[in-house]
Amino acid sequence: IRERMQRASIDELDEEVVTTEHLRRALLPFHYLYSHRRYLDDGVQSSLFPGGSVSAVANRLGKAIGRTATVPVKQAVFIIERSIRWVIDYAPIILELQEGREVKQPDSSDGPSSPFPIFPNRLREPKCIGFSEDAQAHFLRHGMTLSMALNFLMAACVIVIAAFTARRAAEILGLKEGCIHKDDFGKLWMSIFIHKTTQAQTEIPVPEVVSAAVSVLERLSATARALNGSPYLFQYMLPGSDRSVWTNVEGIPVFPISLFV
Repeated sequence: IRERMQRASIDELDEEVVTTEHLRRALLPFHYLYSHRRYLDDGVQSSLFPGGSVSAVANRLGKAIGRTATVPVKQAVFIIERSIRWVIDYAPIILELQEGREVKQPDSSDGPSSPFPIFPNRLREPKCIGFSEDAQAHFLRHGMTLSMALNFLMAACVIVIAAFTARRAAEILGLKEGCIHKDDFGKLWMSIFIHKTTQAQTEIPVPEVVSAAVSVLERLSATARALNGSPYLFQYMLPGSDRSVWTNVEGIPVFPISLFV
């Protein structure tokens, strides 16, 4: 229990904004010592915080915590709905193409945000892609390589899982094979490592769409996991090659979510 209640020290907060709460926690031990000065014969008599209380000093020196920024509601609903389409409607054909099967692709106008046509034999996107977001969107509307479709499919799975579990990106990237199971009542649960609070492997209830996204990732990563022995879901075999992508030499996932969202 004590280990779970331990707070990060000021030295561990180099990459974070120093908030009023950070400062208050740092100053409280001094405040407690000062409050117990009456038990000492030679205790400090001057006021420890001339400017007022611990909270007042922290408010004066630190930055307000404020509300965590969130995406606009309409934009969030749009991207979640499109991601579900990828997981439910488009994933089966994309995965069959990845597995080398001959499938009939829908035409390019089939469904919102459709990735079709997909060009399995094309190794990379046109050279002009990446010059701007508009150029990238223009070319992707007219079809994409299989590897690009796999990247967007993984990003869609991240969005679906995040939207319905409220877990952090690093926690989602840490998902492993077999992380979904049903209890005796047929309810779905996900086993996931919680970084901030419990700092332990925890089981959380999830809806069927999250289970569907995990099933897509398990099928997508199956060959890569068999090759390198890494149990993580965010990896796949690069089409037309014998190597896996999006894990480092230690088998840890490094999929750059922000590049494909």
